[in-house]
Amino acid sequence: MGSSTYFGYDTYMGLTDYNRIRSMIGYEEAALESGQYILHGKEKIDDQMEEISNTIPVRVGTHTLDCRTINMEPLAQNRMNGADYMIVVPDELLPYLTPYYSVMVGGLEGEVPPDLQEKLRSTLHFWDESIYEELYEIEVGEGSNQVLSVSESVMVADNLRVEGSFAIVTLCFMLAYLGIVFLCAALTIMTVQQLSDASKYRFRYEILKQLGMSKRETEKVVLKQLAVYYLCPYIVSIILSMFIGMFASERFVYYTGIRASNFQYYILALLVFSVVYAVYFIVSYVGFIRNLESEINR
Repeated sequence: MGSSTYFGYDTYMGLTDYNRIRSMIGYEEAALESGQYILHGKEKIDDQMEEISNTIPVRVGTHTLDCRTINMEPLAQNRMNGADYMIVVPDELLPYLTPYYSVMVGGLEGEVPPDLQEKLRSTLHFWDESIYEELYEIEVGEGSNQVLSVSESVMVADNLRVEGSFAIVTLCFMLAYLGIVFLCAALTIMTVQQLSDASKYRFRYEILKQLGMSKRETEKVVLKQLAVYYLCPYIVSIILSMFIGMFASERFVYYTGIRASNFQYYILALLVFSVVYAVYFIVSYVGFIRNLESEINR
């Protein structure tokens, strides 16, 4: 009580309504037998869902129910269909429950106008000042999502998907941009250092050439030298960033509610990092060979 994260009471839904919503989204219909319930929650709290289903009994009237299964498909559980979780019971138990709020769900055909949600919201005239205090005392749960959470009286999926994508892309682009800037700055310093050191290695490679080493063999030696120089910080950075990256990915998935693997974001960032790293390595290698040859051929 007293928290806006969850409703003041557990939120229930009948199996028929639940299956109707599932069919509209494209999910398979669920089944229940007498004395059973379905716990539908968010994937971000799967550990808590498992604990609740095993330790906390669910009672409806004089009936005690056992958990049949736990479903975690996206189902608009930021205020709409419960807040983070919802309990689905057989239809015959609905007379034991007190209606708390209702939601109207509809499917739209054709292309959805980008401003449809705003237009629908502007047509609402349900607010009654005379019962303001009574409505204010009703606890309305908005879920535990803190980065990306939508809680509106009117929701249009296509409009919200565009808004949500824009918010996430903006955040990711900003973080990715900062990361790439710092990465390029560090690699530029490493590359400039190696290219400027090419003249220092002139005497050593002249000796190798006089000993009979061919141009191809010299390039292999340079490749090994640069590989060691670049590989050491590469491996160290992967090891260090693994802990930071996995933690950041796990928090990002948790607070946004996005259905994705924590490891997926780390691998994606590692691929981008590796591509940029490889480009700088190739540039350093080519530049080093050219500088070395120009010094030797003088």
